[in-house]
Amino acid sequence: METDAALLIAAGLRGLHLHAMPGGLYALYRIDAGRIVPCAAWQDVDAVRALLGAEEDISLRAAAERDGLRWPDTPAAVLDALARRPVRAA
Repeated sequence: METDAALLIAAGLRGLHLHAMPGGLYALYRIDAGRIVPCAAWQDVDAVRALLGAEEDISLRAAAERDGLRWPDTPAAVLDALARRPVRAA
């Protein structure tokens, strides 16, 4: 099972923000023209993984790479992902 860090990275690569909620649940949202746009709330980790393209046998990283996103491999790339600056695979 992926960690919260992997969920944060996967969300960031897709231009989404991940928010931890009470009870081990999560919300996903994006910012559009300075406005918060809710995407999903009160989701468990499996639902968030599915929303980010992962499946039971497909990791968040594999799902991102399948969708043309480059999984960060350096600390700077992780920060870029978390800063919501998606990088497409070459």
